[in-house]
Amino acid sequence: MIHVEHPAGARLTILGKTCRLCVVCEMLIAHAADITQQLVASGVAAEGDAPDYVVLGTVAPRVWRAGLARGVTLEAVRTSMADFKQYMRVDVTPGGWYRDAEAPDVTLRARALRPRRPRRQS
Repeated sequence: MIHVEHPAGARLTILGKTCRLCVVCEMLIAHAADITQQLVASGVAAEGDAPDYVVLGTVAPRVWRAGLARGVTLEAVRTSMADFKQYMRVDVTPGGWYRDAEAPDVTLRARALRPRRPRRQS
């Protein structure tokens, strides 16, 4: 379920997008470029400008399929939707040599992405 800001008014849409899942972190991973491309292709967002959107959660596949065949009520979507616990933005810093003034701050991002491992009990 995605909330898209549009000049004609805000819109809700359900995309049939499959994403990668990190089982350790319990995190769904989707590339912003892929989501933007699908929003433009479906006609929800205008081409040319990157749309402002927020992914609200996941919806059961049966509700998504029902929406393709006929209209789905907002109540049916609401009952089958799984909200996200947390939103994260992950930026990738290309490898290479940087001058001291240009060096990116990678430590905070690396700490946020490292999965927690259970401690061994002795």
